[in-house]
Amino acid sequence: MSQEIKASARAPIAVLLLSLIIAAGGIFLTVFGARLVSLGGSFYFVLTGLALVATAGLLARRNALGLWLYVATFVATVIWSLFDAGLNFWPLVSRLAAPGVILMLVFLAAPTLTRGRTLPTSLALTGAGLSALALLAMGVRVFQPVPFITNDVTPEKIAEGGELNGNWPHYGGSLKGTRYTGKSSITPENVAQLELAWTFRHGHLPVHGHAAGAEDQNTPTVIDGIVYTCNTKSQLFALDADTGEQLWKFDPEAKAPFWERCRGVGYYESNGQPSPELQRVKREAAGFTTTATFTVSDDSAPATPAPVVPEGLCAKRVVLPTIDARIIQLDAKTGELCPQFGTNGQIDLKEHMGEVKPAFYMPTSAPTIADGIIIQGGWVVDNVTTNVPPGCDPWL
Repeated sequence: MSQEIKASARAPIAVLLLSLIIAAGGIFLTVFGARLVSLGGSFYFVLTGLALVATAGLLARRNALGLWLYVATFVATVIWSLFDAGLNFWPLVSRLAAPGVILMLVFLAAPTLTRGRTLPTSLALTGAGLSALALLAMGVRVFQPVPFITNDVTPEKIAEGGELNGNWPHYGGSLKGTRYTGKSSITPENVAQLELAWTFRHGHLPVHGHAAGAEDQNTPTVIDGIVYTCNTKSQLFALDADTGEQLWKFDPEAKAPFWERCRGVGYYESNGQPSPELQRVKREAAGFTTTATFTVSDDSAPATPAPVVPEGLCAKRVVLPTIDARIIQLDAKTGELCPQFGTNGQIDLKEHMGEVKPAFYMPTSAPTIADGIIIQGGWVVDNVTTNVPPGCDPWL
C-alpha cells in the first residue's frame, strides 16, 4: 500500500515538472511570437505559445483537458509544418522533433490526470509508444545520407573510360563529384597490400587553444604528377607525387580567430580569353539578351595598363581560397602569383559586402571551377548579433 502511495506521489511531481517545461516553452513562443507578429510575421508562434501556457496550467491541475489541448496543438503544428516546409525532411525535423518529444511525455502523463475524461492507460501507452517510434525513425533517418543530386556514374564506368587519367582536378574527383579514380590497378583483393610511400609534414598542427575549431580536412588536388595540398593557415604546397618532395610553397599570411581549415584548392587551365559563360551572365545582368558586344568609353577615366605577363605564365593555375576571405591564383608549375587575375593575382571576397567583422565570413572549402567561372562557398557566422544589414550585394 505504501509503495502505491509513493508512486502516486511521484506521478504528480513528474507531471508538474512537465508542466513547467511546457510553460517555459509557451512563454518563450508567446513573447517572441508577438514580436514576430509586430514585424509582420506568422501568427503561428504566438498562438502556439498561448496554447502551451494553457496546456501547462491544465496539466499542473491534473486536468485531462490539458492532454486534449496539447494533442490538438500538435495536430495543428503538423499541418502548419507541412504547409510551411512541404515534405522536406530537415525543415520538418526542426519543426516537429521537440513537439513530438513533448507529445510522448504528455501521453505518459495521461493516466495520472484525475479531472475530466482522460485516455485509458492502454491507449495512453500506445500513443506514447507510437510517438517514440516516430521519433526513433526520425533519428535513424537523420544519419542516412541522401544526396540532393545523384548521377548514374559507377566506379566501373570511370575505370573503363579513364575519365581522370590519373589526375584529381576537383574536390570530388570530377565535376560530376564521382569521388572515384579511373585507375584500376588497386582492387578490393590487393588493397590490403598497400604500403606507405612517403610522408609530408606541412608544419602547422591544428591547435584548438590558438584558433578554436582548427582542423586538418584537406583533400589534395593532383595534376600531372604534382600534389597540391593546403593547411589550416591556407599555406599551399606543391609536392612531387612520386617522392613527396616539396616543389614550391606559397604563404598568403592569412589568419582567422577560429575555424581555421582548408579543405582543398581548385585547378584551372586558361586559354587567355574571358569565359563565354561569364560574358553571357554579365549581359543578362545588364538587361541585354542578344549576343552583340558592347563597349563603354569613358575618356575621363585614366587607362589601366594591362599587366606584363611572361609568356606561358599561369596557363595552368591553382586557385587558393584563404581563411581571411581572399581568392588567390598561382601558376601551377612555379607557384608564382598570376598577374592576370584580380590585383596582383588575388581578389578580396569581402568587397561590396559592407562591414565584415573578422572571421564573420571566410571560405573553408575548395572552389568549383566550371566554364571559366569560380564558384566559391563560404562560412558565415550567424546567430551572434542582430545588428546585421539585410540582404546581400551580388557582384560579378
